[in-house]
Amino acid sequence: MMLATIEATFLEAAAGFFQQHELLASVVVVIAETNFAKALPFAPFLMVAWFSKMGSVRERVLTTFVSCALALIITWCFTSTWIRPRPISPSSGLETTNRVFMPTFIGNATYMKWGCFPSDHAAYLTALGLGLLNLRISVGITCLLVAVVGNGLARMLVGLHYPSDIVIGILIGVLAHGALFRLVRLDRRDVTRSVALLIDKFPILQAGLILIVVEMSTLFRDLRFLERLLFG
Repeated sequence: MMLATIEATFLEAAAGFFQQHELLASVVVVIAETNFAKALPFAPFLMVAWFSKMGSVRERVLTTFVSCALALIITWCFTSTWIRPRPISPSSGLETTNRVFMPTFIGNATYMKWGCFPSDHAAYLTALGLGLLNLRISVGITCLLVAVVGNGLARMLVGLHYPSDIVIGILIGVLAHGALFRLVRLDRRDVTRSVALLIDKFPILQAGLILIVVEMSTLFRDLRFLERLLFG
């Protein structure tokens, strides 16, 4: 109960601030909405690493792919079983936040319909950033900063997530990454090595890998659209 009060106070204070700074509010909205600005600079780096290196590098790339998928699956399990109304939703009761940002987001029924706990963006970008740390530290750190600031903070400020959504999402990304890389280290590298050799042998599988990277770059926008068509 105390956590809910703290989160509501934070979000309403942010909304009050943005009521007085409309230009800044517009910038934050653009950052929160633009998927390309978050993952596009980083996901293609996996493809570059794949084609430029062999052996253990490719195994790390594959492990990063799987850890990102695992993070998204875990968050999907949460959001499918418990729909937590977004702060911007009328049912949240945070009317101050609604007045500031509802005109921008209310037209997108997805924001109103999907649960916000935990943040799949935060989980995915965290798993991706940690995976990239194993390939190039500077790229991984930058991706993690985007996960926390460019994604997490921005989406909190516009009322799409509570702070706890972002924190738990980040923890899920950390756990997904840790679990997958731990498995690889426990003498199970033969699996990732075999998959890497299989992909290298068949061009159609490499094309599929490129398609996955494209979807990762857009935060799976096409798949989200397909899900809405199939399940409403």
